[in-house]
Amino acid sequence: MQDLILTMAELETLGVAFVVPGHIDMSTPMGRMMAHLLSAVTELERELIRERVRSGLSQCPRQRKAPWSALRDRAASGQGPVSDQAGRNLPSGGEAIRG
Repeated sequence: MQDLILTMAELETLGVAFVVPGHIDMSTPMGRMMAHLLSAVTELERELIRERVRSGLSQCPRQRKAPWSALRDRAASGQGPVSDQAGRNLPSGGEAIRG
């Protein structure tokens, strides 16, 4: 959210008005408030996703599964968004994916 505030302040000092027609007009107090609210909601969602991912990864050792085993299993069964071959190429346990 801090990045949004700094960027919008810089644009304002340069005389630039950020407008999304019909949605957000950063030249008005209401538009600036809406942008701040959307930024806060986005930040909340990002933190919730991070929390869920960390929670899932912390359960992997207890279940004795590699973090990507569910993805590999779904891909191998044809249910996942990843191709069958890509699922088979994932390491089976304890190995790191390097790219």
